[in-house]
Amino acid sequence: LKEFLTQSASFHQTGDKMVEVFYNGVMFCLLNCLSYYYQIESEQESGMGRADVVLIPKTAHRDHAMVLEYKVGQDVSDLPALAEAGLRQIETKGYATRAKAHDHVKKVFQICLAFSGKEVVMKHQEVTC
Repeated sequence: LKEFLTQSASFHQTGDKMVEVFYNGVMFCLLNCLSYYYQIESEQESGMGRADVVLIPKTAHRDHAMVLEYKVGQDVSDLPALAEAGLRQIETKGYATRAKAHDHVKKVFQICLAFSGKEVVMKHQEVTC
């Protein structure tokens, strides 16, 4: 992902207030290649809020869903803490609720990506349903 960001369009094109929209758009485009296997939901209510992206497997042949949350920081040194905070947000707000409602989903990978410029830090955890 970091290599892709290094080669992609500049996040500066959106301005400081819209930089999270840039990262969300980039990730949505990248994740779209999984649409054959997953129902991709963006900003849909789940639990007590809206996850940035939820991927729910379309068939029972895949038993894991994914919940992604994005955070943006000004300083690269803040990214690990932001990623941890994003994981806590996924858990405390119940963003995996929609995915867990599907009987064939046995695991949910909760993922937070924290961005600053073209740097990215990922934190994740696996939750068994």
